[in-house]
Amino acid sequence: MLHHTEYAADLPYKRAVVYRAPVLAGGLREWVDIEELDSSDGIVKWPGGDYFGILVRDFLEAGFGRRAKVGFADSVLMDANQLHRFGRAWMERELRPYSYPSEG
Repeated sequence: MLHHTEYAADLPYKRAVVYRAPVLAGGLREWVDIEELDSSDGIVKWPGGDYFGILVRDFLEAGFGRRAKVGFADSVLMDANQLHRFGRAWMERELRPYSYPSEG
């Protein structure tokens, strides 16, 4: 869900990666370049590590989501639409200062 939210967030710059992958085109394998947002290192050069964890912590502290058992597992249940809206606003506020191309 939060990777989808990264695409929706209105930021001046987001890091992307390009990789090559085989696809079938007309029954033949063809290698193509695929570009997507950087889901390994994050879409911005965030100094605090994994911002998803901080975002979810802030979401829960704001009173969204609820703790429950799913089977035997302690879990946090979150409404996807609430998380997306909260996450988008959070990213636009917290990540904007780091939303610029890095040099080198």
